[in-house]
Amino acid sequence: MFLWLGVRGIRGCIKYGHPPIFPVTFVGYIIVGCGSTLFHATLKYPMQLVDELAMIYTTCFMAYATFTYARSSRFSFALGLGLIGLAYFITTDRPTNEDQDAYTILTATVVFSNMWIMERVLRPALKAREDKRPASSSVPSTRAFISQMWAMVATGEILAALPA
Repeated sequence: MFLWLGVRGIRGCIKYGHPPIFPVTFVGYIIVGCGSTLFHATLKYPMQLVDELAMIYTTCFMAYATFTYARSSRFSFALGLGLIGLAYFITTDRPTNEDQDAYTILTATVVFSNMWIMERVLRPALKAREDKRPASSSVPSTRAFISQMWAMVATGEILAALPA
């Protein structure tokens, strides 16, 4: 699933000309998929590190992409340094469970902020664009598009909650 998502995401980024952080994040998804497969196939500690660290780094990329959109280069640089520091802390703090706590907080922050962005920024922007289109347009409605996004969010949450 992660391999497919990564390839599809990279193709979409190229097609729509998204900033470089997005294809990098989708490469991270591919690495997470490979790392998870290797870990669960071997149950070896080095493969567990590949799995877990790829998840942490990819989530840091997602946080960067989420919080630097339409922000100043100064803010983006500071956030990038902060996320590098967080990733370094989590990576070097392997013997404790605090790395899982930090990863959980980071992931929840990215997920909930993106849900907020979807409702408070994306929905109104799409609705305004939809209101300007002719009624005969073949573009899906804002409601259908947002419903599809919420279905993807729910699917991701359900899959994440399943036991490994």
